[in-house]
Amino acid sequence: DNPRLVGGDVVFVPRANRKVLVLGEVRQPGTYVIDEGDTLLDLLGRAGGPTVDADLAQVLLSRDDQTTQVAVNEIMQEAGKDNPKLVGGDVVIVPRANRKVLVLGEVNRPGVYVIEDGDRLLDLLGLAGGPTADADLDQVLLNRGDETIEVVVTEAMQEAGKDNPKLVGGDVVIVPRAN
Repeated sequence: DNPRLVGGDVVFVPRANRKVLVLGEVRQPGTYVIDEGDTLLDLLGRAGGPTVDADLAQVLLSRDDQTTQVAVNEIMQEAGKDNPKLVGGDVVIVPRANRKVLVLGEVNRPGVYVIEDGDRLLDLLGLAGGPTADADLDQVLLNRGDETIEVVVTEAMQEAGKDNPKLVGGDVVIVPRAN
């Protein structure tokens, strides 16, 4: 596999593509030159790390016309979790997290609110100024995508936080009027 060269032969060694592109919610998006063995976390570190708005659960890695979703938040939390090695030509996209929820109905300040990780239904009701006197807290609806969950806001929930659902971006909470 080692060809013999003779006078007049031309050997062409192409330049290796060692550039990767990182876009989205990182402090310094752009093109970076990687070394052999560099990983996704190495690249994110070179790009200054994620911004506070980054959704690290849904980072996209595009390679050779294929895109895969990588849960970088899990890689960071679990030692030994697969941290993909990068190759030249890779494109990494760190999306913005959707942290907005909508609360409608019988609350003092209905509208769109930005939640933090770990915020729960009662936190949102507090942000919205609490329920009005006409609110039916036995039939609060939590819409999440195609799923609707009926939540009964009880005194036990309010006191101990029991059965107080955690919110995610895109949730819609409806507090109906009592009949």
